[in-house]
Amino acid sequence: MPSILPGQDLTLIGSPRPRDRELLRAPDMSARLVAGILAELERAHGAAMVAEACAEAGLARENFFDLDGWVSNGFHHELVLGMQRRLTGRAEIPPWDAPFWQSWRRVGHQGYTRERLGPYWPLLRALGSPEPLFKRAPGLVQRFNRTLRLQVLSQSPGYSLLEIGPRDPKDAALQVPGNCWARIGILEGLGAVWGQRHLKVEHMACMYDPVAPSPACVYRVSYGFGRSDWRSVATAALTAGTLLVGGWAYFGMPAWALLAGGVGVVGASAKHLSDRHRAIDEAIELEAALARSDARYARLFTDSVTLRRTALANRKLSGYLPEELVDRILRDPEEELRLGGTRTLGAVLFTDVVNFTPRCEAEAPERVLSDLNLLFGTLDEVIRRHAGVIDKRMGDGLMVVFPGREGEDEAAIAHRAARCALELLRAMRGVNDALAQRGAKPMELRAGIAAGPLVQGNMGSPMRMEYTVIGAPVNLAARLEPQAAPGHVVVEARLFEAPPPGATLASRRSVAVKGIRDEVALMELTYAP
Repeated sequence: MPSILPGQDLTLIGSPRPRDRELLRAPDMSARLVAGILAELERAHGAAMVAEACAEAGLARENFFDLDGWVSNGFHHELVLGMQRRLTGRAEIPPWDAPFWQSWRRVGHQGYTRERLGPYWPLLRALGSPEPLFKRAPGLVQRFNRTLRLQVLSQSPGYSLLEIGPRDPKDAALQVPGNCWARIGILEGLGAVWGQRHLKVEHMACMYDPVAPSPACVYRVSYGFGRSDWRSVATAALTAGTLLVGGWAYFGMPAWALLAGGVGVVGASAKHLSDRHRAIDEAIELEAALARSDARYARLFTDSVTLRRTALANRKLSGYLPEELVDRILRDPEEELRLGGTRTLGAVLFTDVVNFTPRCEAEAPERVLSDLNLLFGTLDEVIRRHAGVIDKRMGDGLMVVFPGREGEDEAAIAHRAARCALELLRAMRGVNDALAQRGAKPMELRAGIAAGPLVQGNMGSPMRMEYTVIGAPVNLAARLEPQAAPGHVVVEARLFEAPPPGATLASRRSVAVKGIRDEVALMELTYAP
């Protein structure tokens, strides 16, 4: 083993911390191996500490009662960091020669039991010795770590030279020296499957050598036994020959009787070989079944992640679009993916907090964000009740679209938007009461509304799309909003013969609006007390 400097810090800076439970169960490392590591750590450092480190890494200790599961390399990496924080007060990966890793080595030594190996036990037993096992090892290694690859560099009777390293270079960032020690322990303890002593393992190259790190670890495994089937045949033949010659000479038995006995011994040996080959065939079938099971687990994991992403996307979509439009997209999914839009009638409402900039300058950013979240928690519910669509959040401001329903004209849509705006203004009483309870200053809203033809659809590029609306009402509503006094909403007078129910007319006037040739007649409304 190349020399490793004592105390060498192999901390992996910026390692990812996947907090999503589904991602933490990615099929990287077998739960059988990790469960053994956790049990060893519990014996060395106590169950409470290990449970805390597991929870901090993202999975409860109980997740490892199911030995047929899998966990991610990211979880394993965070578990090591969590243990080190508790043992040393430092969040760093210990060097290769740290005593901490001996728990990983012991897991390898103790892993060859029926309980730990489960269905893999008869598979390994049937192979008879390490030699045929190592020939099949490139496929078998994936049963315990999907991100590793094993290559047999050379093999002779009694020893094998193995190279084990990350299947993908990007996986190396989450590998820790414990992975190497676990492999050493597994290779050393392998002989226990056939009732043999520990094998001799020489570490020829290491990924964690601080002087000359190798892309993969290389191990020379000496076992000094193998080819047990040939030895059985040779033993049977020798036994038969001894019976034929020695028995005839010493006992004077007829040659045919001795021959029959010898044939019986050879037959018994042949039956033993036949049973061994049948066991190997059954083990191969079992291996294929396990591979199919692993493939199903991988598909289920991929499907669960895809489903979760779809659910998140649908939740975002449902919060962004009215129910009618969501239903239309569900009926025709391609509509969500096409660039371009369709013409529709609609109303647009712009609203924001009056004098928000001075508030930002006077308050801490965290306090401002908390106050805004309180505000939007109320406003969003009001907008939903009026079938509005929150098109954009712009700091303290909102752009809300009211797509036209069947049978609605511009005036009807504008009245719906105005009723929503008036309820938003009324809801500020409750918002300000909640702000006062936390010692924050009150807020005031103002709003502007315009209605007319819009184009509704996906804007942008195939790389990034945004479902939105464009049209003259968008620009007009944005310019009307600053015309409103605090606590008021400004609307186009052409759309209102009288104020909506529950509204009070504050003023009528005409104003010049940038980009529009003629002045726009306005009504300024507030809610009736």
